[in-house]
Amino acid sequence: MSAKPARNEDFLQMIIKTVTNGIFTIDGDGEILSFNPAAERIFGYKPEEAIGRNMAVLVPKPVGMEHDHFIRAHLKKSGSKPNGRVRELTGRHKNGRAVPLELSIVEVANNDVPGRPDETGRTFACIVSDITETKRTIDAFLSEKRRADAANLAKTAFLSNISHELRTPLTAIIGYGEILESSLKDTAEGSQKEYLAHILNAANLMSQLICDLSDLASIESGKLDLAPHNQSVREILEQCLSMTRSIADGRRIEIVNLSSVKKSDTVWADGKRCKQVLLNLLTNAIKYNHADGRVYLDSRKTPDGYYRINVTDTGYGIPEDMRSAIFEPFNRLGWEKSGIEGSGLGLAITKKLVEAMGGRIGFESEPGRGTTFWIELSTKDRTLSGRFSKGMANPHKNGIPELSFDPHMGFHWAVGTTKPQQTF
Repeated sequence: MSAKPARNEDFLQMIIKTVTNGIFTIDGDGEILSFNPAAERIFGYKPEEAIGRNMAVLVPKPVGMEHDHFIRAHLKKSGSKPNGRVRELTGRHKNGRAVPLELSIVEVANNDVPGRPDETGRTFACIVSDITETKRTIDAFLSEKRRADAANLAKTAFLSNISHELRTPLTAIIGYGEILESSLKDTAEGSQKEYLAHILNAANLMSQLICDLSDLASIESGKLDLAPHNQSVREILEQCLSMTRSIADGRRIEIVNLSSVKKSDTVWADGKRCKQVLLNLLTNAIKYNHADGRVYLDSRKTPDGYYRINVTDTGYGIPEDMRSAIFEPFNRLGWEKSGIEGSGLGLAITKKLVEAMGGRIGFESEPGRGTTFWIELSTKDRTLSGRFSKGMANPHKNGIPELSFDPHMGFHWAVGTTKPQQTF
């Protein structure tokens, strides 16, 4: 029977000698009683050099004074036990080098750890980990983050400044162009009218790009001011449809409004930004569509207190390998040389605006058949302030029927579909 405790003691000593954590024991006065090989590697002291000395030799003097206070406060008092909580501190190697450490102190029974207990009969085990590499990794990450933040701020400042500098001369170009268009309405030759139309069209496209750059700069700098209040969903839809019908007619696209919105239906959003979001989705559905295609608009309440608006086109669809980049700024997913106007900023800004208003956005797509973009805006006040902030909740599937579209069958609601939803 006596051999079993001996085997247990040998097994315990083997564990203490092989673990990667430094383990040493101290008495109530902080005198070192034992010192395992891992502690020797961390601090550079051999067991015979460390045992019998105060553990203050293992930390720099300022830290040693603080730690001595910790020991006196928590270890010397009768009945007070250290809770084993891990605390971070700086240790000192034998050669004087500082070593970042994590330390935990627990009280142990006297016969569990070799060495002698102090006169009060109390013995404590100190478990240390060298976190030098962890600290280096964290410091490198923080350094890279600071550089990235600085670069992002510089980019945002550049976008803001260049937008401001371009806006003034461009406004003059558009203004004088419109004056010329009006004054030469009856006298200009066909080629003159055509050239003037090209000038005004290019200037207006540039003006829209500047507005997009300005919005992006405001959003990324956290300076986008919002004025959220209850907005009529019907008014938003009607205004956006009215503004896009002429664009659709010019491209022979039919807009089909399937929304059964009630007059009393409202969302908590900034009216101007809400219309900006929906206009972008509608114009994209028109631009990236086939001639004689269709755009379907539908809206309805969701079970979790949001109002969902779907914009579906019968266009080209989004390839699977490009979907992860759909909301990246300046990424047009290979449409740069298609002749379709655009800067690649619309969806990036749309996503940020929706999230800034406490909403959610996502899409579903089938290449060659079409795409549905959807937004969900809250029917209640879920915003904390009138200024854009990051970290809004991600969207999730809410159980309502999904839009399905087929060039041969037409547009219909698919019930019970299990097709995964692309969300961000």
